[in-house]
Amino acid sequence: MPPEMRILRRYPSAPHPLVIEAPWGGRGLTPGETFTFSMVVMGKAQHALPLIVLAWARACADGLGGNRARAELVGYRSEESASWQSPAAATGYTAASVHLPERPSGPLLLRFTTPFRARKDGILCSAKELRFREFIAHLQRRWGLLQAFHGAGERWEWDYDGALRQADRMVWESLDAHWVDWTRYSSRQKQSMKLGGVLGTYRIPAEAVTAFWPLLYLGQWTHVGKNASFGLGQYTLSPE
Repeated sequence: MPPEMRILRRYPSAPHPLVIEAPWGGRGLTPGETFTFSMVVMGKAQHALPLIVLAWARACADGLGGNRARAELVGYRSEESASWQSPAAATGYTAASVHLPERPSGPLLLRFTTPFRARKDGILCSAKELRFREFIAHLQRRWGLLQAFHGAGERWEWDYDGALRQADRMVWESLDAHWVDWTRYSSRQKQSMKLGGVLGTYRIPAEAVTAFWPLLYLGQWTHVGKNASFGLGQYTLSPE
Protein backbone atom coordinates (compact mmCIF):
# COMPACT_ATOMS: atom_id res chain seq x y z
CA MET A 1 0.00 0.00 0.00
CA PRO A 2 1.44 3.41 -0.94
CA PRO A 3 2.36 5.50 2.14
CA GLU A 4 -0.14 8.23 1.28
CA MET A 5 -2.95 5.64 1.16
CA ARG A 6 -2.37 4.36 4.71
CA ILE A 7 -4.04 7.46 6.05
CA LEU A 8 -7.32 5.94 4.85
CA ARG A 9 -7.09 2.94 7.16
CA ARG A 10 -9.51 4.66 9.56
CA TYR A 11 -11.76 6.24 6.90
CA PRO A 12 -14.03 4.60 4.32
CA SER A 13 -13.11 6.93 1.45
CA ALA A 14 -10.97 9.87 0.40
CA PRO A 15 -12.50 13.36 0.73
CA HIS A 16 -13.88 15.08 -2.34
CA PRO A 17 -11.57 17.88 -3.57
CA LEU A 18 -14.66 20.03 -4.27
CA VAL A 19 -16.86 22.19 -2.07
CA ILE A 20 -20.18 23.65 -3.24
CA GLU A 21 -20.91 27.08 -1.77
CA ALA A 22 -24.56 27.89 -2.44
CA PRO A 23 -26.32 30.82 -0.75
CA TRP A 24 -27.40 29.79 2.76
CA GLY A 25 -30.97 30.41 3.87
CA GLY A 26 -31.87 32.09 0.59
CA ARG A 27 -35.30 32.72 -0.84
CA GLY A 28 -36.98 30.82 -3.64
CA LEU A 29 -36.30 31.67 -7.27
CA THR A 30 -38.78 32.73 -9.91
CA PRO A 31 -38.74 31.27 -13.45
CA GLY A 32 -36.19 33.05 -15.64
CA GLU A 33 -34.26 34.53 -12.70
CA THR A 34 -30.45 34.38 -12.71
CA PHE A 35 -28.56 33.17 -9.65
CA THR A 36 -24.91 32.50 -8.83
CA PHE A 37 -23.07 30.04 -6.61
CA SER A 38 -19.45 29.20 -5.90
CA MET A 39 -17.37 26.04 -5.93
CA VAL A 40 -13.96 25.51 -4.37
CA VAL A 41 -11.75 23.23 -6.50
CA MET A 42 -8.65 22.03 -4.66
CA GLY A 43 -5.27 20.67 -5.65
CA LYS A 44 -4.98 18.36 -8.62
CA ALA A 45 -8.74 18.55 -9.20
CA GLN A 46 -8.13 21.90 -10.91
CA HIS A 47 -6.99 19.92 -13.96
CA ALA A 48 -10.54 18.56 -14.24
CA LEU A 49 -12.14 22.00 -14.58
CA PRO A 50 -13.56 21.37 -18.10
CA LEU A 51 -15.24 18.18 -16.87
CA ILE A 52 -16.57 19.93 -13.76
CA VAL A 53 -18.12 22.69 -15.88
CA LEU A 54 -19.64 20.09 -18.22
CA ALA A 55 -21.04 18.14 -15.26
CA TRP A 56 -22.71 21.28 -13.89
CA ALA A 57 -24.19 22.11 -17.31
CA ARG A 58 -25.71 18.63 -17.53
CA ALA A 59 -26.94 18.71 -13.92
CA CYS A 60 -28.69 22.02 -14.50
CA ALA A 61 -30.32 20.70 -17.67
CA ASP A 62 -31.51 17.55 -15.88
CA GLY A 63 -32.99 19.55 -13.00
CA LEU A 64 -31.92 20.57 -9.49
CA GLY A 65 -33.50 19.85 -6.13
CA GLY A 66 -36.36 17.62 -5.14
CA ASN A 67 -38.69 19.09 -7.74
CA ARG A 68 -36.04 18.76 -10.49
CA ALA A 69 -36.19 22.44 -11.45
CA ARG A 70 -34.35 22.86 -14.74
CA ALA A 71 -31.78 25.60 -15.26
CA GLU A 72 -29.10 26.64 -17.72
CA LEU A 73 -25.44 27.19 -16.87
CA VAL A 74 -24.74 30.42 -18.72
CA GLY A 75 -21.20 31.12 -17.57
CA TYR A 76 -18.40 30.63 -15.05
CA ARG A 77 -15.34 32.53 -13.87
CA SER A 78 -12.43 32.10 -11.47
CA GLU A 79 -12.20 34.07 -8.24
CA GLU A 80 -9.36 36.19 -9.65
CA SER A 81 -11.16 37.02 -12.91
CA ALA A 82 -13.75 39.72 -13.51
CA SER A 83 -14.97 38.28 -16.82
CA TRP A 84 -17.34 35.36 -17.35
CA GLN A 85 -16.65 32.54 -19.79
CA SER A 86 -19.04 30.36 -21.73
CA PRO A 87 -19.26 26.73 -20.51
CA ALA A 88 -18.47 25.65 -24.08
CA ALA A 89 -15.10 27.44 -23.77
CA ALA A 90 -13.95 25.39 -20.77
CA THR A 91 -10.89 23.82 -22.36
CA GLY A 92 -8.23 24.41 -19.71
CA TYR A 93 -7.59 25.85 -16.29
CA THR A 94 -5.56 28.51 -14.54
CA ALA A 95 -3.92 27.33 -11.34
CA ALA A 96 -5.04 29.40 -8.36
CA SER A 97 -3.59 29.63 -4.89
CA VAL A 98 -4.46 31.18 -1.55
CA HIS A 99 -1.76 33.36 -0.01
CA LEU A 100 -1.39 33.24 3.75
CA PRO A 101 -1.40 36.76 5.19
CA GLU A 102 0.56 37.87 8.23
CA ARG A 103 -0.70 36.32 11.43
CA PRO A 104 -2.89 38.60 13.57
CA SER A 105 -1.50 39.49 16.97
CA GLY A 106 -4.81 39.44 18.85
CA PRO A 107 -7.91 37.28 19.22
CA LEU A 108 -10.24 36.56 16.31
CA LEU A 109 -13.94 35.97 15.88
CA LEU A 110 -14.80 32.76 14.01
CA ARG A 111 -18.32 32.75 12.61
CA PHE A 112 -19.91 29.58 11.23
CA THR A 113 -22.05 30.69 8.28
CA THR A 114 -23.29 27.18 7.43
CA PRO A 115 -23.92 24.37 9.96
CA PHE A 116 -20.77 22.82 11.43
CA ARG A 117 -21.22 19.13 12.23
CA ALA A 118 -18.70 17.51 14.57
CA ARG A 119 -18.96 14.16 16.29
CA LYS A 120 -17.43 13.21 19.63
CA ASP A 121 -17.76 9.60 20.75
CA GLY A 122 -20.24 9.07 17.92
CA ILE A 123 -22.57 11.90 18.99
CA LEU A 124 -22.98 15.26 17.24
CA CYS A 125 -21.70 18.14 19.38
CA SER A 126 -24.16 20.86 20.34
CA ALA A 127 -23.10 24.52 20.41
CA LYS A 128 -22.58 24.29 24.17
CA GLU A 129 -20.60 21.05 24.01
CA LEU A 130 -18.38 22.05 21.08
CA ARG A 131 -14.85 22.62 22.31
CA PHE A 132 -11.92 24.18 20.46
CA ARG A 133 -10.20 20.79 20.52
CA GLU A 134 -13.00 19.12 18.55
CA PHE A 135 -12.92 21.89 15.98
CA ILE A 136 -9.13 21.57 15.49
CA ALA A 137 -9.38 17.76 15.36
CA HIS A 138 -11.82 17.95 12.44
CA LEU A 139 -9.89 20.75 10.73
CA GLN A 140 -6.48 19.08 10.81
CA ARG A 141 -7.96 15.72 9.78
CA ARG A 142 -9.59 17.32 6.74
CA TRP A 143 -6.40 19.12 5.79
CA GLY A 144 -4.31 15.98 6.14
CA LEU A 145 -6.63 13.89 3.97
CA LEU A 146 -6.98 16.57 1.29
CA GLN A 147 -3.24 17.04 1.08
CA ALA A 148 -2.52 13.30 1.01
CA PHE A 149 -4.88 12.54 -1.86
CA HIS A 150 -5.22 15.76 -3.81
CA GLY A 151 -2.20 17.88 -2.94
CA ALA A 152 -0.10 19.10 -5.85
CA GLY A 153 2.95 20.12 -3.83
CA GLU A 154 5.17 18.84 -1.05
CA ARG A 155 3.85 16.51 1.65
CA TRP A 156 2.27 18.36 4.56
CA GLU A 157 4.19 17.69 7.77
CA TRP A 158 2.12 18.14 10.90
CA ASP A 159 2.25 16.91 14.50
CA TYR A 160 -1.36 15.74 14.86
CA ASP A 161 -1.09 14.44 18.43
CA GLY A 162 0.91 17.44 19.59
CA ALA A 163 -1.60 19.83 18.02
CA LEU A 164 -4.49 18.10 19.81
CA ARG A 165 -2.69 18.31 23.16
CA GLN A 166 -2.09 21.99 22.57
CA ALA A 167 -5.69 22.61 21.49
CA ASP A 168 -6.96 20.76 24.55
CA ARG A 169 -5.44 23.46 26.76
CA MET A 170 -7.17 26.30 24.91
CA VAL A 171 -10.71 27.54 25.40
CA TRP A 172 -12.82 29.49 22.94
CA GLU A 173 -15.84 31.51 23.99
CA SER A 174 -19.27 31.11 22.46
CA LEU A 175 -20.81 34.50 21.70
CA ASP A 176 -24.02 33.52 19.93
CA ALA A 177 -23.41 29.94 18.77
CA HIS A 178 -26.55 27.83 18.49
CA TRP A 179 -27.86 24.64 16.91
CA VAL A 180 -29.89 24.83 13.70
CA ASP A 181 -31.71 22.04 11.87
CA TRP A 182 -31.30 21.79 8.11
CA THR A 183 -32.76 19.38 5.57
CA ARG A 184 -31.49 18.72 2.05
CA TYR A 185 -32.87 16.48 -0.67
CA SER A 186 -30.57 13.74 -1.95
CA SER A 187 -31.18 13.04 -5.64
CA ARG A 188 -29.03 9.91 -5.38
CA GLN A 189 -30.88 8.46 -2.39
CA LYS A 190 -34.26 9.90 -3.46
CA GLN A 191 -35.01 11.17 0.03
CA SER A 192 -34.55 14.10 2.39
CA MET A 193 -31.57 14.15 4.77
CA LYS A 194 -31.40 15.95 8.12
CA LEU A 195 -28.03 17.70 8.45
CA GLY A 196 -28.29 20.04 11.43
CA GLY A 197 -25.26 21.69 12.98
CA VAL A 198 -23.81 24.67 14.84
CA LEU A 199 -24.11 28.24 13.54
CA GLY A 200 -22.84 31.44 15.09
CA THR A 201 -19.70 33.00 16.50
CA TYR A 202 -16.86 31.92 18.78
CA ARG A 203 -14.05 34.08 20.15
CA ILE A 204 -10.63 32.47 19.60
CA PRO A 205 -7.94 33.65 22.07
CA ALA A 206 -4.71 35.13 20.74
CA GLU A 207 -2.58 32.14 21.80
CA ALA A 208 -4.78 29.80 19.75
CA VAL A 209 -4.57 32.11 16.73
CA THR A 210 -0.76 32.04 17.03
CA ALA A 211 -0.59 28.25 17.31
CA PHE A 212 -3.05 27.36 14.53
CA TRP A 213 -3.03 30.35 12.18
CA PRO A 214 -2.34 28.50 8.87
CA LEU A 215 -5.09 25.95 9.56
CA LEU A 216 -7.56 28.56 10.74
CA TYR A 217 -7.06 30.84 7.75
CA LEU A 218 -7.04 28.24 4.97
CA GLY A 219 -9.97 26.34 6.46
CA GLN A 220 -12.20 29.19 5.27
CA TRP A 221 -11.86 27.69 1.77
CA THR A 222 -11.85 23.97 2.56
CA HIS A 223 -14.72 24.11 5.10
CA VAL A 224 -14.60 21.70 8.02
CA GLY A 225 -16.59 18.91 9.64
CA LYS A 226 -19.03 16.37 8.26
CA ASN A 227 -20.66 16.99 4.85
CA ALA A 228 -18.19 19.76 4.01
CA SER A 229 -18.44 19.00 0.28
CA PHE A 230 -22.13 20.04 0.47
CA GLY A 231 -21.00 23.45 1.72
CA LEU A 232 -21.45 22.77 5.43
CA GLY A 233 -18.81 23.85 7.94
CA GLN A 234 -18.12 27.17 6.24
CA TYR A 235 -16.74 29.92 8.47
CA THR A 236 -15.22 33.39 8.30
CA LEU A 237 -12.57 35.05 10.46
CA SER A 238 -12.58 38.67 11.54
CA PRO A 239 -10.75 40.82 14.11
CA GLU A 240 -12.43 41.14 17.46
